[in-house]
Amino acid sequence: MPDVNSLINFKIWTNTSNYLNNESKVVLQIIKKNKNKQYTLGYSKQEIKELYSPIDFNNIFIPKKFIDDNNLKIDDYVQFKFEHNLKTNELASRPLIPTLIIEKPNLTYKDTLIKLSLILSPIKESLFMNNKIEYTYKWLTYMGYELEYIDDESPLIKIL
Repeated sequence: MPDVNSLINFKIWTNTSNYLNNESKVVLQIIKKNKNKQYTLGYSKQEIKELYSPIDFNNIFIPKKFIDDNNLKIDDYVQFKFEHNLKTNELASRPLIPTLIIEKPNLTYKDTLIKLSLILSPIKESLFMNNKIEYTYKWLTYMGYELEYIDDESPLIKIL
């Protein structure tokens, strides 16, 4: 079992298609301009480097119309939606589409990494296959709680 200090690294059970189909949005900061309409994104003046992701956050295309219409500047916070193929659920070649400039949300850099992680690399059921007891999946937490998986739409529940 990991120690208490590493609990911030745990992921929450989620389903990528639910996030993408609900047009999940994420707010990221413009860190720097790399070349014509290509930007590095991050949060709280930090580039996103710690995240295993199919998205290269150092090379995000932002359309000229969005740049001009919103007077986009370095350090601005932009709300992005994820662009993906509805049939395959795979991200598009330009996976982040800017929707609007907003004020910085009350989130930390780590909160943003967690949100991105939940959307881009959720835990799959196959990770827990070794925990199948009879016809259910169960886990014992470091605090001695026993958790049980019910279905993809429900959180893990505590067994009393």
